[in-house]
Amino acid sequence: MSDDEDKEYFDLLTPDQVSEILGVKKQRLSEWRIGRGNVTIPYIKVGKYVRYRRRDVLDFLKSQKKNYTIEND
Repeated sequence: MSDDEDKEYFDLLTPDQVSEILGVKKQRLSEWRIGRGNVTIPYIKVGKYVRYRRRDVLDFLKSQKKNYTIEND
């Protein structure tokens, strides 16, 4: 791992922060983590705590970009 990759692990977000960024409830994040739905955002378990790398959340948002309004959701 490079130093830049290592630094990304210090830029962690809580489920509260991610739910606010994405505009979804924390419960929805929990459902996604256990495989409900077709949404995958990588997460990290630190003991009993769940954390998300900011980069992974941004990558997820970028992957959701749609170019046409007639695309299937």
